[in-house]
Amino acid sequence: MMTINESVYTAVLKGILKETKNRAGQPQLIVGGDGSGKSFLLHRLYDAVASGETLEPTWIDGRTVFSSADILRGKYERRRILFVDDFQYYLRRTTNSEQFVLRGALSGEKAPILVASVNAVMPQLTNYESAFFEGFRIHYLKPLSEEEIHHLAEQACLPHERIIFLLKYLPKTPWSFLFACEIIKETGSDSAAIDLLVQRVSPLYQYKFRNLLPQQQRIMCFLSGETEGLRLSGLRKKTGQNAGNISPYLTQMIEMGLIIKESKSARDGCYRIADPLFDLWLQ
Repeated sequence: MMTINESVYTAVLKGILKETKNRAGQPQLIVGGDGSGKSFLLHRLYDAVASGETLEPTWIDGRTVFSSADILRGKYERRRILFVDDFQYYLRRTTNSEQFVLRGALSGEKAPILVASVNAVMPQLTNYESAFFEGFRIHYLKPLSEEEIHHLAEQACLPHERIIFLLKYLPKTPWSFLFACEIIKETGSDSAAIDLLVQRVSPLYQYKFRNLLPQQQRIMCFLSGETEGLRLSGLRKKTGQNAGNISPYLTQMIEMGLIIKESKSARDGCYRIADPLFDLWLQ
C-alpha cells in the first residue's frame, strides 16, 4: 500500500524540505474523502520529517482543535512543521477572525509551516474574504484507478476482477480496497462476497435508515433497485401522493446526500439513491 498517493507524497515532501528560515513557509493542504489515505499519507510525511535534523514535526489531531492556540502551542528550537489531520474541524469551529490569527502566525520568516488534511474543499478556503483564501497549495487524493487496483491486487495475490466487482458498491479508496480484500479472502464466490459485505455494513445502514423520517424511508424503499432512477411522476404513482407532498422531502434528501437527481433540464430528472451500498442493503 506504500505506493498509493505516491505523487502527492513526493510533491508535499519536496515542498516542505525546500523551505528555509529566511522566508514564510507555504502551507500545504491534502484533500480527500473518507478512506482516501489522508491520515496514512500525513503519518508518512511526519516520519520523513522526523528522520531529518533541521525540522521539528508536530502531530495534531484536528478533532481536538478548538482554537488557533491549540495548533500553535509549544516552542521548539528548530523550525516546526505542524501536521494537522482533519483540519476541517478547526475551520468549522472557529470564526474567520480567529483563522486570521493562525494565518498571521504562519506568515513570519521562522514561523511554523502548516501541512493539513481535509475531507473536502470548504467555503472557509474558497470565499474571497476568508482568512485562508488562496492560502494553501492544494493536493487532491484521487480515487484509485483500475490500473492501481490491478497492481494492488497483484501485490495482495488476489483476483482483481473480484475486487473491482466489490468496489462497484464502495468508494474506490485504499480503505475500501483493504475491506474488499478481507471479504474476498473469506468467500469463494461473488454472491457470497456480496452477502458478507451486506452483513458487515448492516448495522451502519440500519442506524441511518432508522433515523430517517417515515416519508424519507418510504422514498428510499421505492428507489431501491431502480438503477435508472425514477422520475417524479413515477414516485407519485408508487407512493400514491402528489408532487407537492413529495418534493420537499426530495429536496431535503438531496441536501443530505441520500439521493441524487440526474437531469438534462431543471424541470425534470430521475432520482436515485446516491450510495450504491445503501441501495444494495435496502434490496
